[in-house]
Amino acid sequence: MERAEFAEAREFLARHLPQTRLVAAESFSQDPKQKVYLKLESELPTGSFKVRGALYALHVNMTRRAISAVVASSTGNHGAAVAYAAKLLGVKARIFLPENSNPVKKARIQGLGAEIVEKGAVDLAGAFGAASRYAAESGAFFLNDADDPDLPAGPGTIAMEILEKAPAYALSWKAGVAVGTDTCDTIADGLATRTPLAANVEAIQRLVDDVVLVSEREMLYAIRRLALDEQIIAEPAGAAATAAFLKANSKSTAGSVTLLVTGANVSRDILRGAICP
Repeated sequence: MERAEFAEAREFLARHLPQTRLVAAESFSQDPKQKVYLKLESELPTGSFKVRGALYALHVNMTRRAISAVVASSTGNHGAAVAYAAKLLGVKARIFLPENSNPVKKARIQGLGAEIVEKGAVDLAGAFGAASRYAAESGAFFLNDADDPDLPAGPGTIAMEILEKAPAYALSWKAGVAVGTDTCDTIADGLATRTPLAANVEAIQRLVDDVVLVSEREMLYAIRRLALDEQIIAEPAGAAATAAFLKANSKSTAGSVTLLVTGANVSRDILRGAICP
């Protein structure tokens, strides 16, 4: 994407979303030469960074053609983001979720007035297929966060703000090609994917220096540290960057480190289990 697209996204999003805080995480800074910061995307209206991309992508597409309804498949946060964007921009939204989806995220989507359809297992394959078919039959705009060409400019504004003030993708990054997995059973529903897209793997190969895998236990520990030491609530996927940092115990990394807290839509059971193991 061109720099101008990120600037355009930022200008639009600034009219609708607050700038999330960048706060010092004193409890994580063990080396005097290192400063650790948390970018609190959990403060956005849907409790997740996903609203940046959904809102911008829907806006851009509505300037190109008439859109009366938008469809999305999601494990929760993207669905809530699309529902929020649809409500703000005045179109109907239908969100396809896996069966037995995160109840906190489902309730948020319902609260935003979107219609919910539950299809498939824990990963997105069933919900994605149902959403694709519905969009083709109804003519609704299918806003897919995995491959929409306009959407990345929204999350890209996170870096602009910072500068001013699931194993499938990890395996694919190492192999250099898209590698599917048989399962994606994880408490981090926001990271649950078995089928990474080749184009995304190529972009990760080009732009990312390293990928760190974290366990369920490490994500729960990160949730606990964020809650008890920094008074910040995070869901498992939202705490994944913090978990990777704590796992590396990066005393050797001097300078400033920014950890994205990408979402706060955690179920009570997981939060309780993290804080009181």
